[in-house]
Order: sequence, then C-alpha cells, then structure tokens
Amino acid sequence: MWLMGVSFAVSLQAKLRRAVPRRQLVINVMRRSFILILLGVIINSNQNLQTIGSLRFPGVLQRIGITYFVVGILEITFTKRSEVENVSCIYDVAVAWPQWLFVTVLVIIHTCVTFLANVPGCGKGYLGPGGLDDHGDFFNCTGGIAGYIDRQVFGEHMYRNAACKKLYEIDVYLDPEGILGTLTSILTVYLGVQAGRTLNTYQNVKAKVVRWLIWGLATGLLGGALCEFKENDGLIPLNKQLWSLSFALVLSGMAFVIQSFLFVIVDILRKWGGRPFFYPGMNSIFLYVGHELFRDTFPFAWTPTSETHGAYLFMNLWGTAVWVAISIFLYKRNVFFAL
Repeated sequence: MWLMGVSFAVSLQAKLRRAVPRRQLVINVMRRSFILILLGVIINSNQNLQTIGSLRFPGVLQRIGITYFVVGILEITFTKRSEVENVSCIYDVAVAWPQWLFVTVLVIIHTCVTFLANVPGCGKGYLGPGGLDDHGDFFNCTGGIAGYIDRQVFGEHMYRNAACKKLYEIDVYLDPEGILGTLTSILTVYLGVQAGRTLNTYQNVKAKVVRWLIWGLATGLLGGALCEFKENDGLIPLNKQLWSLSFALVLSGMAFVIQSFLFVIVDILRKWGGRPFFYPGMNSIFLYVGHELFRDTFPFAWTPTSETHGAYLFMNLWGTAVWVAISIFLYKRNVFFAL
C-alpha cells in the first residue's frame, strides 16, 4: 500500500503535466477501486464458501481499493501541476497541507475511537486477542472496539480463522482487514504519496534521499515510541491484525529506508536492475489473484509431512519461485494484466 502511494503520486503528476482532465482521473480512480473491491469479494467466494451467508466482505484487495479511492480523490482534488523551480526545503510537505490535514484528522479519529469508545462488557482501550488473554477477563472482546465495530457491521460476513483463534481459544470473529484499521491504512498509503511527491519535487539525488531517510527515521522512531520499543506491549502495541498506528508508522519508516537504498543502488549507481523482482512487479495483480486462487494447489503449495518451520519455509519459497517463473514467462511474451 505504501508503494501504491508512491506510484500514484508519480503517475498523477505525469498526467497533470499532460493536461489530462481531472474528471477523467476521478473516473479512472473510481473504476480501478471498484474492480479491486470486486476482485476481492470474488476471491473470498473461493474460500470454502458454503452459502452466501458465509461470504466474507472485507479483504486485502477491498482494503487496497478503498484506500486507493480515498487517497486518489484527495490527491486529484488538491494536487497542483508541479512547475516550480528552486523550491524550499519543506515545499513537498507545505504544498500538501490540505491532504495532510485530512489524513491527520483520520488518524485522530482512529486513536480516539480506539481508546475512548466503550465496548459493551469490555470497557475502553482493550486491544488484546480476548479469549484466554488476561485470565479470560476479556473473553469476548477480541480486537477491542475494532473487532466490535466489524462484528456489528458485517455479522457473519467476516474472517473466521483469526491468527489468535487457536492459541487463545476465542469464539468470536476478528477480521484483519476491518473498518477501523482502514483509517491507519490510509496513513500508510499517504506516507507513500509523500515519498512520491518528494521524488517529483526535487531534482537533486541527495535532496531526495536525505528527505526519505528523515521521514523513515521520524516515522520509525515515532512508531517505536508509541509501542515503547517493545514487541508486544506499549501504549499502542505493534499489531498487524488491527493495523495499529504504531504498526503503520514503523512499517512506513522501513519502507522509506528501503526506498532510499534501492533508489541509490538501482537508479543511481545501477549496480542492480531489480531482477528477478522486476518481473512480478509487471504483473502484480495477476500474481496476487493467482496465488489466492491456487495457494492450496500443487505445485504452488501442499501440506508438509513434517509440521516444522523449515518445511513450511521450503514450501513457500518454492511457491514463490514458481510464481516468479510464471511472471518471467509472461514478461518474455509481452503479456501484461493491468487495471
């Protein structure tokens, strides 16, 4: 999602310079978002669907589609065609103050709802897995307010095998792509947009890299401070299932640093062309959908005879290699799938 923000910022600026009508850009964003959400629902229907009542509504592609729509409309509305030279050191941030104001409000709403909303029978601020956690004091409080909102909105149409289900013996649903986590996911995407805007704004390599590293350090340290640099605890623990604020910040901080490194190695020094990862990137949506549809099918995956980390690591590395080979095959034959 962070990288989606980067690519959107770059492509939007190119289209604005070509004087593509903003109305057309909005239509394109709406169309692509709708297709992503529809694909996500279709993929969910492939997961042992018994009746329409058991169809899961949230999902990875659904969240990507929603965040793409929100950030896309926001950027199309406020982004100006970049023609400014000799810009200030904070121009890439200052020029986007309306967008940052909007995203900040979403983060504040997420934080206030997470810690101030009262969940019936659970109180305020609980972020744990429920079940046997805390001696069973919050047995039906899985995910806190985030889980509660999703269960009220989606009912049975949710993910039923949460990562914490077996360990904590929970008997309520928790969807890792729920409603409340979408707000912090928008932050993740928009931090990517900021990286893309920096790439568009400054011509000097050092200016780009230094800013990315500052963003990476700032977001990483802020996320670390929120979780008190602990693996499981802290004021706002790192939690991918809830897409907590600390998780979004730490994840984005890592992305800024990796982007800086790859930009220098691949684009500037040209020491590496990005292969073999270049090929999957040319057909990313096809590979994702293919993986979701065939992830339990040989030769992409199988049930290991030995239930060990090593066995699953080998199986998943093999499956990844197969999909990379497919992406190379498609690239060599000029076959590309895009939304």
